[in-house]
Amino acid sequence: MYSEVLQRLSRALYPRGRAFKMPYATNDSPPSGGFLARLHKALSLSENRAFSAALGVLDSAIPDNPNFDADDATNWERALGIYSAVGTTLPDRILAIKTKMNFPGTTAARQHYSFIEDELQAAGFNVFVYENRFLTGSPPAYTTKTPTEVYGSAIGEASLGNFNLGETNLGSSWADDGVSIIANYIEESKDAAFGFGNNLRSTFYVSAPFVAGFASFADVTAVRKDEFRQLLLQLKPVQSVGILFIEYTV
Repeated sequence: MYSEVLQRLSRALYPRGRAFKMPYATNDSPPSGGFLARLHKALSLSENRAFSAALGVLDSAIPDNPNFDADDATNWERALGIYSAVGTTLPDRILAIKTKMNFPGTTAARQHYSFIEDELQAAGFNVFVYENRFLTGSPPAYTTKTPTEVYGSAIGEASLGNFNLGETNLGSSWADDGVSIIANYIEESKDAAFGFGNNLRSTFYVSAPFVAGFASFADVTAVRKDEFRQLLLQLKPVQSVGILFIEYTV
């Protein structure tokens, strides 16, 4: 690919004296041209392979070019500790790799809910993050809301009238309706029995955009479920717990 360019560069670097005269080699049979030109034509083949291999290293090292392939993605996922299920598309895998490479970056407020939202969206997840902190009352004050209040209607067993945070595990109450918890584990089932104690102060919501103050379900492909939860665990403050209004689609 670069053989002719390398030959021209070799020719240009020689002195102009008669001792370094280099008649052009041809592909005639028998080949014509000077021995020096024929030597550099042969050397250019190995130089071309070396140069192409060097470019290939850059193609594999940075996922910003069309030559970055599935094998490169697999190598980076292994190096960065990214969970990627079989069936995840290469563009989605590249987004996840770029996000992990850039983390944590120079952003000081790395645990702010808007930063978490930006990172999730940069990784290809069309979701939104909301603090469980809602303005209420007169004079104005802030309060937390249960998922039932945020959703606007009763979810599973957690009806607003008889719900008790101290006695009810949120995940088991709403699992049948698609609401799940992200606290400590990639595996959703391990977080399902998480107990919140007597308040929701350290919780946040992940969902589709709130409409008129109410949550709705966002879509995440099922093959990226564990990757999505892994990224959330990396991004969220350790003491916080996410309540996920997420529907995992095929």
